[in-house]
Amino acid sequence: MSCSKELRMPREWTKYHHDILNEVVDQALFDEKELTDWLIACGLGKQCSTYQRYAAAINPYHFVRCLAVQIENRISKKIISRTQYYLVGTYMVDDTVESACSTMELLQMYDAYIKLDAYCFEEFPRLRSLDEMKQFLRQTVNVEEKFFGYLNVLMDHINIIARLLLRESLFTKENVLKYTSRLSYMHAAAIRAFAQESNSAAQDTVAETLWRRCVAGGPFCLLPILEITSGAMGKIEAQKTLVGEMYVLSAVFCVLVNDWYSYYKEKAENKGERKMHNILRKMMEDGQLSQVVDVLPKISKMMNEIVRIMYRKMETTKSAYPESPELHKLMYQIAMATAGWYFIHDKACPRYKDTPKEWRCTLVEVDEPELQEWRENDEKPSELLQQFLYDFSSTGKEYIDHVSVGGMKRENFKTK
Repeated sequence: MSCSKELRMPREWTKYHHDILNEVVDQALFDEKELTDWLIACGLGKQCSTYQRYAAAINPYHFVRCLAVQIENRISKKIISRTQYYLVGTYMVDDTVESACSTMELLQMYDAYIKLDAYCFEEFPRLRSLDEMKQFLRQTVNVEEKFFGYLNVLMDHINIIARLLLRESLFTKENVLKYTSRLSYMHAAAIRAFAQESNSAAQDTVAETLWRRCVAGGPFCLLPILEITSGAMGKIEAQKTLVGEMYVLSAVFCVLVNDWYSYYKEKAENKGERKMHNILRKMMEDGQLSQVVDVLPKISKMMNEIVRIMYRKMETTKSAYPESPELHKLMYQIAMATAGWYFIHDKACPRYKDTPKEWRCTLVEVDEPELQEWRENDEKPSELLQQFLYDFSSTGKEYIDHVSVGGMKRENFKTK
């Protein structure tokens, strides 16, 4: 590789993103009044005045479009629209939760979310209203009311997605239930990972830190929308583990590029004893490196390894499952979303605009014959990637299982 900051990706994965970045925001997909009404209804009325600052910082329309690049039907448009609102809401509350909550408060929120999920789905396909959710939280859980907005944003987003899917009748009730169960599990896991981050120890390994960053950072909560936009939901049961592995690879890529691009911003904002949760910092501490530029080549190497692993998985899938067009389409969309993580951080998100030019990745779009070399070279991953992906802890295995085939454990569940 000629440059330590080069990111080499198949041109086929990036061919839509350049045009997407130049799209005018589709007002039918992003309604500010609808967004603010929902945030207020969730209980974020006091913070609602800040939503424009967050929306301006993350550019939700192009953010989501860089992940969901193919809009082919009405349900995809609705899901993309709602995901933008969810994105703004989660950025608003995540910053507050991460900086203001103690470990005990986060664990209480985790317990409250588990109970709220069971309550919302105990009479599925009937789903609870926000008023019912608020009443339940007031009467049942041990969490301060100032945190209700966070719980409602996470849970009501799932309820809204479930209602949309049920209304369109494109998927069975069972498939909708399984999908929302996996998505809800990742919300709960994210809260738990926040608690673990707030109580992380210096002796934690880089791989353990990376797992927490992947789960707390939220990519697992966004990637499953591709099962809807690709039409694959309910049609890939036999390949769910393979899809879960692709989600994990994409999520790791997301965290690596995010921590690369946000390190400069976080370091500039870091004051007093506030702890930076960033994989670059952890690698610097463990490697006893004083300069972030010494870590970037290692991050770049891992990102490129991930791209090549994903590419080979896609090629193998084509021959292993020739009669599964929905699976092929989903795998391709996950690959394009992985490219989207780069475009989000380097181009679309004003949040990262101050990242110095000399710190940024250089995208190289790859064609044949290099792709042929990728297909033929079954390379061994670097030590850290090997440790993270294949020698993972029981916690890591738990995440992969739930992302792909598991979900929330809902007791006393009764469907109608």
